[in-house]
Amino acid sequence: MGGLIQGGDRDWKKMNDTGEKDLELFLDKFSNDGKKSDEKNLIEIGLCATAFGIFGLGFMANPLIPISLSGVGIVTTVYGVFDKLNLFKDKDKELWNQFFINSNINVKEKDLIITPQLVDRKKADYGELLIFNIPAGSAITSKKFKEKETEIKEFLNVNNIEIAYHNNCVFIKVFNRDMQTNIQFELINVKSPQKYCIGKNISNELRYIDFEKDPHCLVAGSTNSGKSTILRNIITTAIVSKPNVRLHLVDLKYGAEFGLFANRMDKIENLCYEIDDVYETVNNLKNIVKKRMILFKRVGVLNIQEYNKKFKKEQLDYHLMIFDEISLARSEKKLIKSLEDLMAISRSAGINCILSTQHPSRELLSKSLTCHTDCIIGLKTSNEVNSRVIMGENHSELATLECKGRAILKSSAGFEKIQAFNLSSEETKKLIYSKKKKVNTNVQCVVENIKSIRVTEDNLQDILNRFKKDKELKQDKKVKSVLRESNGEVNDFDFLDSEE
Repeated sequence: MGGLIQGGDRDWKKMNDTGEKDLELFLDKFSNDGKKSDEKNLIEIGLCATAFGIFGLGFMANPLIPISLSGVGIVTTVYGVFDKLNLFKDKDKELWNQFFINSNINVKEKDLIITPQLVDRKKADYGELLIFNIPAGSAITSKKFKEKETEIKEFLNVNNIEIAYHNNCVFIKVFNRDMQTNIQFELINVKSPQKYCIGKNISNELRYIDFEKDPHCLVAGSTNSGKSTILRNIITTAIVSKPNVRLHLVDLKYGAEFGLFANRMDKIENLCYEIDDVYETVNNLKNIVKKRMILFKRVGVLNIQEYNKKFKKEQLDYHLMIFDEISLARSEKKLIKSLEDLMAISRSAGINCILSTQHPSRELLSKSLTCHTDCIIGLKTSNEVNSRVIMGENHSELATLECKGRAILKSSAGFEKIQAFNLSSEETKKLIYSKKKKVNTNVQCVVENIKSIRVTEDNLQDILNRFKKDKELKQDKKVKSVLRESNGEVNDFDFLDSEE
């Protein structure tokens, strides 16, 4: 078999000397976000038990109890000393080295076999953290670990692990519990209008998508993987808890997915069932981007966040377009190109897009489209090919996801397995209609009228005359916002501020 190099410790010590602070920051983030284990030192526990046992011999009638306690204490203390001195670790190293040889996580150089080296084991409240050093200069990569994830789980006799790479080391989180398979929807209110809670990870921590960091999102998976439930979750959250978010919903299945939201048009700007409606919606959003860029330049800000901070009394709404089953529009090349253009320019204007499909293909999810979807929620797929189309060439793990709602969340923070919230259509109706606010019909009428026409120099005065006569309209922020973003020839509406 050849010689076995076990020279990783030298590299590990060198790494600690040069990047200890960086390593600590990584461990705090990766090892359960810095949570410390509640487990006490075995030596301390053993010594305490031994002392209590000896003390109990002096006053307890039955000596069996203190003798037993002392015995347990002595055994625990000895085990703790062995553990502290790493006397068990050498045995672990031998087992792991043999595993790496058998599972081909190694490289051969002449008559030598080079394997990763186990350098530390840390107890944690979720289970255990294993740290392996990859010998410097070897061709071993973290990709090999991820490709052998199933074999590693079987070797450890666990169902869930998480693998990460940092600074020439591979870290394996070993969980002593399984991820939940059914997590009921929770309405989590967050301050940011662009942040949505979608589920939890194996440590029961909430997980979010954040459009300020990742402006557009792809949700993809096979039939009955949980795609519709995730979209329902996001739309419901926007309707119930985000008053400054306007929705644009595309459902080319004639309402099969989004029809239950049809009576919340006070929050939904567009509900598109036909291709022509989608063209119009995308073009309208592009016009809003154009007008906002002109506005931002005029007032000296770079994006919607700066504008809303500067003009707190007249903040602009955010827009979220959700396109269910984009594969139904795959033949509409012009529409797809227009959508790509919108996604390329809309981030600073506060316009975000979610695309979803259960029929992923390289033709549909082209690089020109997916390069804009920094966030991906990948659900179970029927095969590894579809998994790679959705997540990237090196990611076949969607094919092995266990249940409905189980997903891999890819964001600017990296990859993580999550369980998405479960939200039924019945519960959705209860939430969105119990929270429905009474809409001022007069204001709504003016808003709809302005949206339906082009504002030009010729008709602007008629609109303003009605605007001036009605005190309620005059003070309504929504009317001003719609005027500023209306389609047409007029761009400068600063005079509205002087009418108050």
